[in-house]
This record gives sequence, C-alpha cells and structure tokens, in this order.
Amino acid sequence: MDFSDPAGAFGQGIYTSSSSAKAAHYNHGTGVLFLTKVVMGRPYNVTGFGQVSSCPSGYDSVLYDPPNGRNETILYTDDAIRPVFLIVLGE
Repeated sequence: MDFSDPAGAFGQGIYTSSSSAKAAHYNHGTGVLFLTKVVMGRPYNVTGFGQVSSCPSGYDSVLYDPPNGRNETILYTDDAIRPVFLIVLGE
C-alpha cells in the first residue's frame, strides 16, 4: 500500500486483474508481471470508474467487472495479496 497511487480510479489501493491484457496495462512497459493469490473477502461490486475512492465499510475489496472481461479487483490492505510467480515478458 505504501507504493500505491492515491489517484487510482477507485482510490489508493492494490489493483489486480485476472485479465493479462489489463495487468499488462498496469506494468507501464516494464515487461514484468506478478501472478498473485488474492483474498477478496466480501467484495463491493461497482459498475463504473470513480464510484468509490476507498473500501466501503463492511467490505474487504472492490470488484469492477465490465463486459469486456478486463476486470479489476482493488485491495486496500497488503495482507490480502501474496505474490506467487514473477513473469518476465521478453523476446
């Protein structure tokens, strides 16, 4: 959380996605991705960007699942995510 951007679409959090295309968007051209295990707990579902700027009371994460399949799960605590693999993209 210390390194997360407070200007994110759903506030300061750890942004994850099961979509490789969405995840690659977040790596900012570094060619590095983490495959992680995520504990969502009780997710708060949103239908568009900017609907929340922090995790609502009584929930553990925020889930944005648009029709294009580029979903996002936003976590607001370091304890909810664990890296499993480091993936280095290259030629």
